[in-house]
This record gives sequence, structure tokens and C-alpha cells, in this order.
Amino acid sequence: VVQITTTMSLVVAGVLVLGVLVVLFRRWLADPYSKITDKPRGKAISTVYNLGDLVLPKLAGRRLLWFSRLLDSVIGRWLVIPIAIRQSNALMLRRFRMSDNPTYYPIVKPLTERCQVNFASAYAEMERPERRQPPSTDSFEFTSVTTLAEAYRSGTATPLSVVEAILSAIESSDMGPKPLRAIVQFNKEEAMRMAGESTSRLKSGDLLSILDGIPVAVKEQFNVVPYHMRVGTTFLGEEPSQTDATVVQKLREAGAVIVGIANMHELGTGTTGCNPNRYHGLSRNPYNVNYYTGGSSSGSAAAVAAGLVPIAIGADGGGSVRIPASMCGVVGLKGTFGRISEFGAAVTASTVMHPGPLCSTVEDAAIVYNVIAGPDPDYPIGLNQPAVTDCQNLDSDHLLGLKFGVDWRHFEVCFGYTYCPNILAGSIVRSSQGVPDKGVVRNREIATRSLGIAVKAGVH
Repeated sequence: VVQITTTMSLVVAGVLVLGVLVVLFRRWLADPYSKITDKPRGKAISTVYNLGDLVLPKLAGRRLLWFSRLLDSVIGRWLVIPIAIRQSNALMLRRFRMSDNPTYYPIVKPLTERCQVNFASAYAEMERPERRQPPSTDSFEFTSVTTLAEAYRSGTATPLSVVEAILSAIESSDMGPKPLRAIVQFNKEEAMRMAGESTSRLKSGDLLSILDGIPVAVKEQFNVVPYHMRVGTTFLGEEPSQTDATVVQKLREAGAVIVGIANMHELGTGTTGCNPNRYHGLSRNPYNVNYYTGGSSSGSAAAVAAGLVPIAIGADGGGSVRIPASMCGVVGLKGTFGRISEFGAAVTASTVMHPGPLCSTVEDAAIVYNVIAGPDPDYPIGLNQPAVTDCQNLDSDHLLGLKFGVDWRHFEVCFGYTYCPNILAGSIVRSSQGVPDKGVVRNREIATRSLGIAVKAGVH
């Protein structure tokens, strides 16, 4: 009995000592910075970023597995996580106080003449931009919307022949040891039905718009009948979508053919496009299948870059359209807040995440933007907006006289440049030089070029 009592006393004493040490340790982990007090309304707390380097371990495989188990343990919750919070200065955010109420949804001042909310927009009256003849070159050239539309009108190709070639190319692109995985869902019957209706309108001369019969891929973040909106996961979208997102509805009204659903980074929470789950697989860069596409609109960019479609729809919160567009050598446009309806899309950060097109040319992006932008009665935030700019004067030979603003503070903070217009000038020069030359394209292990094949072969 004496021995048991002694043992119990030692255990109790040990627990008390451990508790005292934990309390002292957690007090030591307190925010080393003084508490940020409330400032007068409208006064900035700081104008300087407190940037610093973080030393973090590289974890993968078994080491990542064991580390995650450690975090779930008592030691992880009481020791490892507090230390990580302290080293990352995250306690500053916990103690931060701001007297100004945040504005989650910026309100646009209503216009004098409010735009009419009308889905029956006169797409047929959208004039095709005047195009100059492209210079003779050996460089690689994408098949654009206007090129495909001209092929339809001249009888060189039909929507049926093009869509049939694309569906075959999608299947071929996923064969072999390194599949492209740009399109993760497609329905042959549905795509051919839409292409057949477009071909009938073409023969009768009743095309709805320049997008009539143009193949389009849509990111898995949008509701598209009859596909699953899985948002890159294995647990969402178990049932097929019953209604279209507004963006998809507008494309259908313009006559576009939805050929399939594009791959994406899981839940849109990454910029690589790596998504190796059973429904999706790694989306590969058509220029080098060992490289990432960028994300999260990975499949959209890959589908356009590989020539599977001239148009794909993505969504962008922190670069999810712009990053893959840059890494795959195509054009990406993130819509302004409220400009393009988000109704029917899985949007996790609606103040910053907005839909936008990925296309092979700037002209195509402008045409698609003209169709999908505008007011939507199901999206009240975007009701008060000016009329969408038309597609005229897109064939300017130069950018002289074009003015745009640059916030040089971004370059100063992120790159150490105080004022460096040469950076911007270099970007403009590169963007005006077109797509990569043939030497780069030869390195592409997947080059289906289905659109070009369908048009040039004269298949009907």
C-alpha cells in the first residue's frame, strides 16, 4: 500500500510539474510583438510589409505521413503547433484589431442608364472583327475562333466534322504512359448532338453568332448539364448537374458546342495543376509532358495549348486562369469583380474568384468575354455595370497610344524595383511576337492539333 501511495504521489507530482512547464512554455510562446491597438478610423496601421524568410522542412512520402500523425498527437497539439505558429508570426493575426468594418462585396455606383437584363441578347448581330491576312511564317499557329468560323462559312469544315475529330483527339491524348488529362469528362452523344444542331443552322444560314459551332471546354468548377461538378475532388458532384451555370448558358445561347469538362487542381487550392486522384489524374503541359500546366485551371489551359479546343472557361482567384495560361503559352483573362456571373459555379472566395476565358489569341478572348460578361438576374452583384465593349478594332498593328496604370509598389515590395518601365516594355514586346516558333513546338510530345486537322482536311 505504501508503495502504491508513493507511486501515485510521484505521478501526481509529475503531472503538476508538467502542467506548470506547459503553462510557462505557452506563456513563452506568447506573441513577442506588442499588441496592436485600435487606430483612428481611416488611419493606416503600417505601410511596410514585415517580410521574412521561413525555414520549413521538405516533407513527402513516409516523412509527411509520420509528421501528420505527430501533429495529431498530444505533443503535436501542445508543442509542435504552437512553435510553428510562433515562428510564422501568425499570432500577430490573432491579436490584430481593426475598427473599420470590412466590405465583402464592393458596391458599384448605379449608372444613369441601367443596363437591361436580357438573356435573349442579339448574338447574331455581333459582327465578326475585320481580320488582316497573317504574315507568311513558319511559326506554329493555333486555329482561332475566326479561322474556324471562316472554315464553316466557306464549307471547308462543319461543326460535326470538327467535333468528331476533337472527340477522337481527346481519347488519343489520354493514351500512352503519359496521358494529357486535359479533359476529364466528355459525352460523345451530347457533343455530337450540339454539333449536329449547329451544322443544321449553318446549312440554313441561321447561325446564332460567331461562336456557333465553336468547340468549348469548361472547367469542372461550373455546373454543366449533364456532367458532374466535382471541383477536382472525388467526393463532390456525385450527381450530374441539373442546370447550367450562367456562363455555360450564355455560351449555349451563342451556339457554342460544349465538348467536355476540363481538369483542375483539387478545390482550386493550388497553382501546379497536380491532381492525381482517380477521377482526374495529373494534367500535363502539352509543350513538355514532364512539366506542370499551372493551376488551378490546368485542364483548360492544356486543352487550348494542345489544340483540342480554341476556347476554355476557367475561374481565377489568385492566378488560376493567368498562371496556367502563362505556363502553357495561351491567353488568359480574369474577369473583373461582378462583370461575369458566378451563378452556378463553385466559388469559395467570391470577392476575388471570378470566371474568365482561356483562348489561343487575344481576339478570341475578347469575343468570348463579349458573350459571357454582362448582367445576370441570378447574380445581383453584377447588375449595375456598363455595357460590354464590342469586338471592333481588335486588329491594331501596334500598341502605341494605349495607356494603362501600374502600381509600382508591388514591384518594389516583391522584386525590389522602384521604377522599371523596361520590365513592362519587354512584356509588351514578347506578347506582340506571337506564339513559340517551330523549334519549341517540336518538343511537344502531345500535338493532336485536332482543329487544324479537321479544317485543313476538308472533312464534311
